[in-house]
Amino acid sequence: MKEVLARWNRKPRAEAAKEILPCCGSTAWANQLAARRPIHNEAALLAACDEVWRNLPEPDWVEAFESHPRIGESCAPAARSAGSTSWSHEEQQRVTTSGEDIKFRLAEGNRAYEQRFNRIFIVCATGKSAFEIPDEEQLPPGLYRLAFDTASYHLEHKNEGLYPVVEVTFLVREGESQFHIPLLLSPYGYTTYRGS
Repeated sequence: MKEVLARWNRKPRAEAAKEILPCCGSTAWANQLAARRPIHNEAALLAACDEVWRNLPEPDWVEAFESHPRIGESCAPAARSAGSTSWSHEEQQRVTTSGEDIKFRLAEGNRAYEQRFNRIFIVCATGKSAFEIPDEEQLPPGLYRLAFDTASYHLEHKNEGLYPVVEVTFLVREGESQFHIPLLLSPYGYTTYRGS
């Protein structure tokens, strides 16, 4: 990683942004990340990626979402580059070779998720079979982060809120699959807990 990052740091800004664009799909994200160079290590790179992403407006998120294929598809409708298409194909290789019944289940799951959230379902599918891709009711063990858009809530309710975004990080352990994470919010404070 160190050599790849050093090479990327030396590239002209426009070329560096173009090279990293397939990682996310947002042009603004790629441009802002390239402008932050030099980035000296992987931890700093990941922190910069997260910070830039969190500060993007919604249209840039939508651009990123639209650059990713749905689970079970090898190419997004708005594929940006040969690199992006190649990554998607490689990442979903085990999923796309599944039987027709599995592909149908994934397509139905994609549709249900999009109807519910108005976004495509995105997951890192590298090395996963279709059976390992969670549906919207299952969470595999791991660390998760929810970001609550509290600024919109405060605006809608004509409040001045102190926290425009509340992030909650939680751990899902083996055998746990469903979570209810309520957020109790006031203009100048919040609390959260694991609900039943």
